[in-house]
Amino acid sequence: MIGNHVYPQGYRGFESRPLRTVSKDPSTQGFALWREAMRWQRAIDAALRPLGLTHTRFLVLHTAALLEREMNDAVSQREIAERCELDDSTVSNLARRLTEDGLLDRGPNGVDARAWRVIVTSAGQRVLRRARSAVDTASSQFFKPHRSA
Repeated sequence: MIGNHVYPQGYRGFESRPLRTVSKDPSTQGFALWREAMRWQRAIDAALRPLGLTHTRFLVLHTAALLEREMNDAVSQREIAERCELDDSTVSNLARRLTEDGLLDRGPNGVDARAWRVIVTSAGQRVLRRARSAVDTASSQFFKPHRSA
């Protein structure tokens, strides 16, 4: 239990590190949640590192693929930013890097010269399949209940 938040019986988190106990003071509960979220993100980053991705790069690539499938067309960086709840400049920088890596194809949208549309390349689809598996495995490991000896 962290504050008033209950975790599964025996849960100790990724790499079986015990959760730190915190007081019942509500001001520390948010910090405890943030700390656990950061531990989870580090676990996801470690799982994605062999694929040349970070959690945020994966999020943009994955969201681009989802939106492209939903719309059956290229998607704007702004649509990706809105779905990911990231700012436009962050998505722009990540999309540029993913394009340089050959995972996205990016070009002007034709109506607004400042706006970019992206599609996931076939190489991006291959990396994304492996990345989804890596994220699923890392998340399962992170949230797996720990059994005491």
